[in-house]
Amino acid sequence: MIEFSDVYHAGVIVPNIDEAMPELSSRFGVTWEEPRSVSVAILNNGKREFVPVRVCFCKEGDVQIELIDAIPGTVWAAENGSRYHHLGVYVDDLVSEVKRLESEGMKAETWGVDEDGSMAGFCYINDPLGVRIELVSRAGLPPGVGTDPAAT
Repeated sequence: MIEFSDVYHAGVIVPNIDEAMPELSSRFGVTWEEPRSVSVAILNNGKREFVPVRVCFCKEGDVQIELIDAIPGTVWAAENGSRYHHLGVYVDDLVSEVKRLESEGMKAETWGVDEDGSMAGFCYINDPLGVRIELVSRAGLPPGVGTDPAAT
């Protein structure tokens, strides 16, 4: 069972972070960290590919709001404006937790990969109701998962 105490954010895909931040600040009274861009290594059609992702977290709450700029043609696409995307959960052993949840009927969707193409850092997994969970390794992202060496 996933412990609710390990849930640390709710991801929301937005068409534009810079426009969403003031709107959600006025609605919920939250403040935001500076948006940051990361190049995330994922497996796409059997090939390791880097996808530039722009994200921002609110500063308040035990469960934070994560805003993600929409990226058409990816797991981070947005149809018809903003939408809830996932619950982010820390796990101690990413690969074991994915296997356990798959044995319970969940389906892995997209995940980070290391230089060898092995699952690393995070995995989006969906339950039979269609609720997407982002499993995030408590150890953090290993080298090469969250940065594109070619971009430095």
